[in-house]
Amino acid sequence: MQQIMNIDYAKCLKIVISKIPLALLIATLGAISCAIVCFYTLEKEDIYSARASVLTRSTNEYGNAAEGVQYAELVKSLTVANRAMRILGERAPSQYEIYDMVSVEFDNSSPYVTSSAVINIHASAKNPADAIAVANAVAQAFVDEVNILIKRDTDISLLDSASVAPRTYNARREMIKYSVIAAAAGLLLVCAIAVIIDILSFRLISVQDGTLFGKLEVIGVIPDNRD
Repeated sequence: MQQIMNIDYAKCLKIVISKIPLALLIATLGAISCAIVCFYTLEKEDIYSARASVLTRSTNEYGNAAEGVQYAELVKSLTVANRAMRILGERAPSQYEIYDMVSVEFDNSSPYVTSSAVINIHASAKNPADAIAVANAVAQAFVDEVNILIKRDTDISLLDSASVAPRTYNARREMIKYSVIAAAAGLLLVCAIAVIIDILSFRLISVQDGTLFGKLEVIGVIPDNRD
């Protein structure tokens, strides 16, 4: 005999309420477990990012800035990182650290850039002052390096120096966010499992269950005298 599913929403709500202590326990354990995992896997300190920009432009009527943009990927190179390290001086990070700190952003959607183009250089660090210093040093190192390689009909120079480094990664907020997600997932999982088990149960809870909603005739009812 195939059971007809009858969802009693009031009963489901009672089941959820009865499982709240267990759900809170699982949610707490989930949040604690997630916080421990985040402590060992996520970055423990805040990250700050600074931006400097470089302008590449044509120096004659028929020239273009495309050549300067083509060199933009040199920003992410050990050669530029080494030059930036020398600009920063004695307290500079190593060239490998500088290489990992920087990223470049430029518009290369068209193979031909008509008159000018901007190349944005980003540097990220745990200290905002370090991010600003590295961004400016890498931008200057990039300009110096490209000026050695580039043709005379294209000019490349610093446009904007980095002066501020907003926080782009909040370590505490990220840990709290993932812990809250884990707690909510644990809470919902316990409640969902409890409701699903009850819905899929083959126990006959009501007269409607026993008669398949009127399809079978009730012969008799066993009284419950416990009260």
